[in-house]
Amino acid sequence: MSAPTTPELRDAIMRLFGEAELVARRPHPYRSSFAIEELDLRLGDGELLSLIFKDLGLSGLSPAGRSAKPLHLHDPLREIDVYTSILTAYDLGTAACYGSIVDSGRKRHWLFLERVAGVPLWQLDDRDVLLTVARWLARLHTTVEPPRDQQHLLRYDRTHYGRWLSQAMDAAPGAGLEGLRGRYEHAVARIATAPATFVHGELYPSNVLVVAGKDIRVCPVDWELSGIATGMLDLAAVTTGLPEADASLLADAYLADLPEIHGDPAELLECCRLYLAVQWVARSEHWTPPLEHARDWAAEAIVAADKLEALA
Repeated sequence: MSAPTTPELRDAIMRLFGEAELVARRPHPYRSSFAIEELDLRLGDGELLSLIFKDLGLSGLSPAGRSAKPLHLHDPLREIDVYTSILTAYDLGTAACYGSIVDSGRKRHWLFLERVAGVPLWQLDDRDVLLTVARWLARLHTTVEPPRDQQHLLRYDRTHYGRWLSQAMDAAPGAGLEGLRGRYEHAVARIATAPATFVHGELYPSNVLVVAGKDIRVCPVDWELSGIATGMLDLAAVTTGLPEADASLLADAYLADLPEIHGDPAELLECCRLYLAVQWVARSEHWTPPLEHARDWAAEAIVAADKLEALA
């Protein structure tokens, strides 16, 4: 992973902001698969602006990120398109996009965003926050029109869902995943045929920033795996790791704001949880998450499969 030089960043800033001075740059404390920096600018009128710089090209992908996000999932234009072509059309409270630099010949896929001073959802224990996140998610799934041009969005289809179980069994041969094949195939069929919408794709509590105030602001980050899928995929992710009571509160509030879901929503949610758990077993073979986010995904896959059997 090689960071751009300061002169290269200055040139990019001049292209996006005109007369502007790069006052400071430093690594962002948030751990991501890609290189993220905090930049402080002084604009031509003297205004100070703090922003996030994200390098989405392969040069910005850390070794750990390459393991956590296999290359077949990587598209350097996906998150750039999400910010510049999708989110900008809706008032969702997501980070403002100041622009991007795309130069495929020089392998530059740079994104410049508002620096949001929020707290990750997993660090909060607040009923009002959970309800606000649930309503925000329902709004995302009911108002954002899936774009007609899906060139860069991730294809959440049977091929995508179906590849993970064999990889997970190879990654964790002693975890008891062999007996899940029938229930996993059922889950794949269920989520692949459910009505689809635009989804974040990795809406885990660590990727949801919350800004306190008179009106709580919900600001998800890291839209690198955005695509078209059942919205329950995002619900399964955002309730991961939450206490059972909090997860139920959030899920109930989300479902209350949606039109009727085809089939049993509880069953579809467990199908998504099974898929996510199996996927992370497969993806974690060569990658260890930060301690605060470590989970026994194999055990969670078995729990979700057992719940599916009970709901059948």
